Amino acid sequence: MTTSVVNEDRLEVIVVETIRMETPTGSKGDQGEQGEQGIQGEKGDKGDKGDKGDTGEDGIDGTPGTSAPAYVRDTVVKVTGTINNGNRELTTVPLAVGYELYRIQLSAPARVRLYDTAAHQNADLGRARGIDPDPALDNGVMLDFALDSATSRVLSPVITGITFTGFADVPLTVDNIGSVPAAITITFTYLRRE
Repeated sequence: MTTSVVNEDRLEVIVVETIRMETPTGSKGDQGEQGEQGIQGEKGDKGDKGDKGDTGEDGIDGTPGTSAPAYVRDTVVKVTGTINNGNRELTTVPLAVGYELYRIQLSAPARVRLYDTAAHQNADLGRARGIDPDPALDNGVMLDFALDSATSRVLSPVITGITFTGFADVPLTVDNIGSVPAAITITFTYLRRE
């Protein structure tokens, strides 16, 4: 390649000629040793928060729970056989394993007792009217109630009773405290608790 440069001040012409020389490439040299590890770079900036993922599928529905039994106030009527005045009848009345008594109604003068077991009922036969059960003993008396006339009473406080027989038939003792023999009808208003 030839380049001409003209200097206008002195009217000189300089001709420069470049020669390009090509030589064959030599063989590749051996690989050098690995250099030392460099210094760790600074920690990069925290990346942007990713988009919210899709909502997962709904799980399988669980087994429905059982609802609590809806107990309602009820009445039960018990009619004894004819009881001579001054005598008693041992029987049962179908209330519940656990119950609350709200009201009692009698068709004739009577003493009415309820128990948790027949054994306690039998053990309490000799206890006179007006004498409380011994609180130091396991007597099982749930109710001891007397009315001198055919009437009804609201029980206040409410009487909470139980049986340990596993059955709803509650042991019942009915004493005729009237002056004539009578078949006595007892009506209990109660709430089943279990």
